[in-house]
Amino acid sequence: MIRTFVAALCGLLLTPAAALAQNCAGSFPTTLANGTNADATQVMANFTYLLNCINNLPPPPPPSSGGGSSPRQTVSAGPVTTAGLPNFLPATAASLSLSTQNVSAAAPLAVTAANNADSTSGAAKDLVGVTTANLTWSGLTASATNYLYVTVATSGTLTAGATTQAPVYQWGGTPATTNGLFTFNIAEMRGYLGNGSTAPQAYLVFLGEAVTSGSAVAYAYNGRYDSGWTATLSAAGVAVTRSHNLGLPPRTIEYIIECTTADNGYAIGDQLNGTAVAGNNGAFSTNFGLSKTRNGLSFMTSGNPYGVLNKSSGAYTALTAANWRYKFVADRGW
Repeated sequence: MIRTFVAALCGLLLTPAAALAQNCAGSFPTTLANGTNADATQVMANFTYLLNCINNLPPPPPPSSGGGSSPRQTVSAGPVTTAGLPNFLPATAASLSLSTQNVSAAAPLAVTAANNADSTSGAAKDLVGVTTANLTWSGLTASATNYLYVTVATSGTLTAGATTQAPVYQWGGTPATTNGLFTFNIAEMRGYLGNGSTAPQAYLVFLGEAVTSGSAVAYAYNGRYDSGWTATLSAAGVAVTRSHNLGLPPRTIEYIIECTTADNGYAIGDQLNGTAVAGNNGAFSTNFGLSKTRNGLSFMTSGNPYGVLNKSSGAYTALTAANWRYKFVADRGW
């Protein structure tokens, strides 16, 4: 009975897993033979051998499909600053070669490349790639903006690549066949890479950009940006800029203020968004001017900013700038 159970267990554990066989090379401490009574010590020694084999199995490979971040087609995770911003590229690109930084087992760099859905299960056909070692882009084009990407293999391996052509993100339409131009159709969640005559599907994710002999930009994780709070509302007529680094103009940007000292009926912690605040230049009132570009946003107030309705009385009033703080949030929107 014991011999039969041990033999079945060995077959169950050793037959399907090549990795297990590699880690359990050799023979069991005791070979049990038919017609021989099994000794409990010998049986337990064999069980201990199996247990050690299982405990020493290598970790599973990175997920290669059907998972990843909730937003698809994105840099999913990686090293961050204390403010929660991406920290996997240096601030400058001093040469024609650029490497990531701070990537490790404790802070792996992960991406998700989307490819529509499985025709049978309907599950997302995404490839998830990850690396715990720094990547390097070599042979970048001088005096140009280089868009840094990785291709994702089915094994989850990332291969670095670069182009001087900005990727195209469009809701739908025919992908460009221009050689080296990446087009991503948002509605179908699928990317295409032109080769000069056609544009086959490709698992590519753009991680950032670098102006050689200039600056480098790491794209925001999961298509979202939060600037963090800045104390005291900005002065009238002063432009405020922030770098959201989404790699494309966001669908949504928002200006938020929060009360830090009770003011005009508002308690500490009360928040207002930009639509609740209006400036007045003496002739008319207007909301704040928020503009956006591929990697940045700007904000401008009028001559007499921060007019709101008093929370207690409903009367129009002006906030005390020092009693509030502000921040910006931006979202790719898909």
